[in-house]
Amino acid sequence: MENTNLRLAENGTGVAPHLRSVTQDPFLHRICAVSARMRSIASRDVLSRHGLDLRDWLVLSGLFELGLGSQRDIVDLTKLDKVAVNRAAARLKETGLVGTRPNRLDGRSHLLELSEQGRRVYFSLASAIEEMERQVLAQFGSAETDQFRWMLARLEASLEDIDRAGAEMAEADGPAPTAYGQDQADTAPRSVAA
Repeated sequence: MENTNLRLAENGTGVAPHLRSVTQDPFLHRICAVSARMRSIASRDVLSRHGLDLRDWLVLSGLFELGLGSQRDIVDLTKLDKVAVNRAAARLKETGLVGTRPNRLDGRSHLLELSEQGRRVYFSLASAIEEMERQVLAQFGSAETDQFRWMLARLEASLEDIDRAGAEMAEADGPAPTAYGQDQADTAPRSVAA
């Protein structure tokens, strides 16, 4: 214990090197915190009314965009892992929000599509989420909002490039973690803030 104190004194910070503080408000931390808070609010105030969580919403909105798609298509579009998509799709089929059609190109699989009820729920949720977005951005002028959207698009493009390069390098190492990975997919629908 005494040696540790000497090293701390020599280091001059009074903090163990492995506990050294990071720069204030690192960008990644703030982006993650904002994202987590928005997911929490959306889950609590919007999605939970329909017994859905964020993964369910991402699959619903992915199917709305695709019209008809395989689970692989949804994985590629949403960046969810295949276990999360599989479980969300199963829940959505059980509740009647998603239906299936045989895949003419691959007789062993089915394609997913929104049911009429699923389309109604999608439009209801999309409207509520747009209203939440308006509330969040209400303090910004239209020029600021446009600039923010433009910067987000550039950030997404940069992340796509980095992700693609990293995936190519790590391909031999196994699957990369996703934003809502298998560990989160192993639980029943709940608030995504947890």
